[in-house]
Amino acid sequence: MNRASPSGAPTGKVVNPTRRLSAQIFLLLMLVANTALLINAMAFKQRLEAIHSASGDNSGWVVSQLDVDHQGLLRVLDGAALFLRPDVTRPVDLATFHQIKQEFDILYSRLDILPPRSVACQFRNRHRPRACCLPLRPTRCGRRCTA
Repeated sequence: MNRASPSGAPTGKVVNPTRRLSAQIFLLLMLVANTALLINAMAFKQRLEAIHSASGDNSGWVVSQLDVDHQGLLRVLDGAALFLRPDVTRPVDLATFHQIKQEFDILYSRLDILPPRSVACQFRNRHRPRACCLPLRPTRCGRRCTA
């Protein structure tokens, strides 16, 4: 098959119909591959955003649970103080001591799983607003916090 030039005169080149068909099939395959790649990239982005969202949800739960555990420790300490009220020099009984220790351990374990945004430093130093994080224990954020 002779191919015509823009002026309408034949150029003398023969175009193979098999070659033209294979070029069209290759173009179609490239289009399908690019579309699939774009769809996969968008799905990956959505999954990545979902993972970041889940991490934020977990951080919120940990902080709220930390508040609940802090209130629990204060409740146990208040109960022990009321129990000792008439005679504060008397020692706490063993059951109350174990309850205080358990509440403290629960609260302290929450501090170790706080998000790495220096919240642990802020919580530990909440009574000293201008306190800096002094070296004793490194946190996940890289800062060193007092225990």
